[in-house]
Amino acid sequence: MREKIICGMSIFFLADKAMVPTEAHIPSGYSVSVEPVTVFDYKDREEFVQALWSTLERGNPDIDEPAESEIVRDANGFFGFRNPVELKYAGVKSWDDLEHVSIYASVCAYPSGYIVEVFGRSPGGDWSDEIVLKAQVPVDEGLGAVVDMLTEHMASRTDFIS
Repeated sequence: MREKIICGMSIFFLADKAMVPTEAHIPSGYSVSVEPVTVFDYKDREEFVQALWSTLERGNPDIDEPAESEIVRDANGFFGFRNPVELKYAGVKSWDDLEHVSIYASVCAYPSGYIVEVFGRSPGGDWSDEIVLKAQVPVDEGLGAVVDMLTEHMASRTDFIS
């Protein structure tokens, strides 16, 4: 039997900080980023653990479908917000700009542990589909082990563009 996810989290690493928006579910089946957004110093282990813990406690709430005027769809029909919440916290004007100045990671919490994925960068500077780090962390190792793994990985990355 497959485990049911407890909470999905997106982490956007910037050169000097990271942010984790609340991922909400909408009736059409998509997940969208909404407030609150936790912004923190990912080089401070305690702050990083607390940021993930508070996001995990918030969980993934169900919200109403956004108004059509707030939605944009890409060439493949994928859903996005016209003004994504992440932009103001990253200090950028567009999603393309966000991809160029950040590294994207995903942490999914399950009853038995965490799945961690970090994505690479394409030659054009945006995120690629290539997963450059994929790991499972048992629940008894906790969020501290997730943070240690991500911090070590981020120390090895040289592809921040400022």
